[in-house]
Amino acid sequence: MKKIGLVLLVLLGGTLSGLYYFWHQATKLPDWYQEGTPQGSEGSPEDIEQRAATVQQTIQAKLRHRPTPSSLATASSGKPSAQVPQSQPNGAIAKKAVGTVPAPRSRQDVEVQLNPQELNDVLVSKIAEQSQAKALPKSVKSVRTTVEADTLKTGAIVDMKALRESDLGTQEQTFLTEAAAKFPGLSDRKVYIGIEGKPRIQDGKVQFDDETRVRVGNLRLTIAEIAERFGVSPDQVKEQLALRLQFNNLHVKDIELLNGTAILRGSPTPTTAP
Repeated sequence: MKKIGLVLLVLLGGTLSGLYYFWHQATKLPDWYQEGTPQGSEGSPEDIEQRAATVQQTIQAKLRHRPTPSSLATASSGKPSAQVPQSQPNGAIAKKAVGTVPAPRSRQDVEVQLNPQELNDVLVSKIAEQSQAKALPKSVKSVRTTVEADTLKTGAIVDMKALRESDLGTQEQTFLTEAAAKFPGLSDRKVYIGIEGKPRIQDGKVQFDDETRVRVGNLRLTIAEIAERFGVSPDQVKEQLALRLQFNNLHVKDIELLNGTAILRGSPTPTTAP
């Protein structure tokens, strides 16, 4: 009996140790988050909205100054050297990122290069737009986006208690209850929730593949693991992670991560076509 009791104690100790490790990793906040700063390091909702509007103005300017069909025909009458890269409308040299297959594009396509802060502002504005709100809810304390090689890392600090007390719909409340059951101990804390993966544009949305990792604190879970925990299909998880990335005057067809920046390529919508 003493031997059995000792085995049970060892097993119990190992289980508690595993649970503590899981809880500690899941509740760990990233080093960049500073408690008490408005909307984290990127400023107030008004600041984000203003910077997102600046990106929109940049896109509009590029659309106004893109080559017309007649100017393209004139330029193509010469014989440029095959070894000389062709300049894009914004003066940048076209480059191909390793591991990506850019969507076919015409010489009239517009190319917009965004640094991580600009990309972050655009994503925040699109998340708010997708949720039919002018700004992120107060339960979202900070959002941060970085580009490392060909991987996009974006995530938010979410106050789970404030989120639970907010005016959520029935479906969202049900999902939150299930999430609290799957990740015990997180319902009254601030938690970092993020995505790390290689984005692509499909059907007008930023989408991620099966190799994407969903971060909860310091835990990195695969799409399949998230699907298994919530009893849904991997495709349903990927659909929830998708974000519509379109502008009033630009149909985005391709996203490329290069040298720490994101390059959006697309064509003008019919309302802005010459």
